[in-house]
Amino acid sequence: MFFASLGAYSVSFQPFDLAILLVIGLLGLAMRRFGIPVLPLIIGVILGPELEEQPTTSLQISSGDISTLWSEPVAVIVYVIIAAALVWIVGSGLRKKRTAAANDKTEVAA
Repeated sequence: MFFASLGAYSVSFQPFDLAILLVIGLLGLAMRRFGIPVLPLIIGVILGPELEEQPTTSLQISSGDISTLWSEPVAVIVYVIIAAALVWIVGSGLRKKRTAAANDKTEVAA
């Protein structure tokens, strides 16, 4: 805890950084307590600022032409993979709910 606080404070020597450390630590503790995975939060905190900056930089380079975000074949492939992953996640969640509901109905009927 000491080294985490020292590292957070040494970035900009602001007490606000310690408050952020406390809030994120409590959020991580609550996530562990309720069984929510912590790794996506960590990845989001690390990659979030970069993820906000890169589309803005791309649009500045292209003079505001939004079609640059999907004009390259690699970008289209990445978008398709992301969409397929989202469909897979939602579909598997719905399938689990349906099978759980069907199992509950058969148990009640028996």
